[in-house]
Amino acid sequence: MKTEYTQDLELQRILLREINKKLKSQKALQNKDSATPSFGELQSMCEQITKSQKRASYKTILAVAAILSVGFLATSFMSLDNSNESSPLSTYYVVENVRGDKLGINTHLALSDDSVSVRILDRVGLDAPTINAIKMAILSEETVEIDGSITHKTRPDDYSTYYVGWKGALGSITEPTKNILPKSFVFSDSSNAQITIEIVGHTNPDGYDGITRSILSADNNSITKSHITVYNADKKSSNEIETIIRHEFGHALGLKHSTDPDDLMAPTITSAYPFISECVLEGLFHLYDGMSQEEYECKS
Repeated sequence: MKTEYTQDLELQRILLREINKKLKSQKALQNKDSATPSFGELQSMCEQITKSQKRASYKTILAVAAILSVGFLATSFMSLDNSNESSPLSTYYVVENVRGDKLGINTHLALSDDSVSVRILDRVGLDAPTINAIKMAILSEETVEIDGSITHKTRPDDYSTYYVGWKGALGSITEPTKNILPKSFVFSDSSNAQITIEIVGHTNPDGYDGITRSILSADNNSITKSHITVYNADKKSSNEIETIIRHEFGHALGLKHSTDPDDLMAPTITSAYPFISECVLEGLFHLYDGMSQEEYECKS
């Protein structure tokens, strides 16, 4: 996984919501002349958001508005100010073997109930907001509605739901599965936790920023434990760490990589919305329902 993720995550969410509102109001007008927001309108919108959010530079907001005004929304949150540019993030999953333009699925997590224990090993002394960001990548139930013109997957004004955290995402699956689907996550200090997240300051010898190692059962039919490692964490922002955790946690649950470049589980992430998609949830449902294929072709 590689990404340039220089903008504040909260600002991204707010901008997306405001843009979606703007697009909805334009549709109601049914006026071709108002089909594309003007630069001035978008600049004003961004300035209003900035007054309440004060977490991004005025230069960046203007740059985002300029990009939006010509319709390149998919790249609107890439690095626009070289002084704040982040290096790409690369991660690796030890059992990946993806073929074709599909979502790779491996095997399900072995559970006796729907609760999963998670341990955080902080080797660098992260601050409280960063620890909270890691937890929110797992526990958040927040959703983001994104217009199809932004994702390039559906028609404009056709909205898709994305999930910020795995608890909210998995909780949206209501159909029963053959194998127990995880629905709750409990943080523990026990060495027997099913998923361990280790935060370290040293560099991975192969240059990866994150790796997930999963241990399979004797019959290779389920995952008994997973260990996520985030490297160079003391040099990363909380948003970068949160994105890595959200991605790697998908591996710990049994997913491989997606060949959709806009998906959270893509090996290279350039998306401004690295959240949990409906495609990911479809793949997890079929994985925990006993699907034996190594790939799942998304229908959404």
